[in-house]
Amino acid sequence: MITIYPRECFEEVVKDWKEDQKLSDLTGGPVIGAIESISKDDLDYPFITFYSGAKLNDECALMLSMGKKFPEASLAYFWDAGFQVGCIAYTHETFIEFTILEENLYEYTKEVLIEAGEYDEETEEEDITERRVDCRDQLQLSFLEYIASQSPDNYQLYELVPSELSVVPGFTLESGFELEFEITILESLAADLEIYLKPLDYDDLSSVGELYQQGDSEYWKSHRERVRGLLKEMPEEYRDNVDLFKAIIPKVAAWALEYAGENVRSDKSVIEMAVQSDKDNNYGVSALTYASDNLLHDLDFIKSILVTQPLELRNFISRYKEDPSRFTSDYVEKVVEGMGENALKEITRQ
Repeated sequence: MITIYPRECFEEVVKDWKEDQKLSDLTGGPVIGAIESISKDDLDYPFITFYSGAKLNDECALMLSMGKKFPEASLAYFWDAGFQVGCIAYTHETFIEFTILEENLYEYTKEVLIEAGEYDEETEEEDITERRVDCRDQLQLSFLEYIASQSPDNYQLYELVPSELSVVPGFTLESGFELEFEITILESLAADLEIYLKPLDYDDLSSVGELYQQGDSEYWKSHRERVRGLLKEMPEEYRDNVDLFKAIIPKVAAWALEYAGENVRSDKSVIEMAVQSDKDNNYGVSALTYASDNLLHDLDFIKSILVTQPLELRNFISRYKEDPSRFTSDYVEKVVEGMGENALKEITRQ
């Protein structure tokens, strides 16, 4: 979820937003997801939530877009991964992340209970679990409010010497307990997200390739999920565009063909490119999983693919086992010829 600081900016930023509105309508670019709810009831902590289709980069792209339109606003994405919690703030044209390990949040919450005279050793686990969310929220909010009030010149210092942030209200308790946390300046994130703020033109193959490229600060799983979202949203009339998928596949892997039409899956150069992309991008082999039946019946082509990537034989075998009537036994034997004794055994194994 995202919140906006100062609170008076919240109403201004979201005044025209609606539940179920697509994020692409707000950013003008290919951002995946939609608004689930806009909470204005808690004036100290208004927030926006999104449907599960929206990923981290989508929400950060929304923050960047709103930050450009409302430079006086600071925005933050709050997250909780169970083993670690934190927030990514966008303020003063900078993305900066604050993280706390779960074990440190646990000790902090325990200390809060002790200071409040509410700690009971016998019910420690239950009490800390109950208070944890409040402590997490307060720390995330405190970080956002403090970092928004500071000069960007100080951010590098905070990253190098996180203890400088001990002055944040709540980070150091009266008992002297100091919270352990980390600060990271996400220097390339804003540049990576710029492509999300531009309208997607499927006829501009250069911009399409740029959009599907994994960003420097983008984790590979996040990249995969983002690309899946983009492919699911692709208009039907482009799914048979060979040149379009030739711009996409080198940036992703063969699995992008799951969303392609028959015309694309029947193109030899596309399948060859998909084989190479799996290698280049360290994905498991899958090109022949998506190849058209016409190509699977082209013996010379299949043999050439198996020379380039012998592991694709598994996918050919899987296609055969899906429907044994797809190929004659004579054809199958020609495909596996020279692939070793185990290949023939795999073909006949039920």
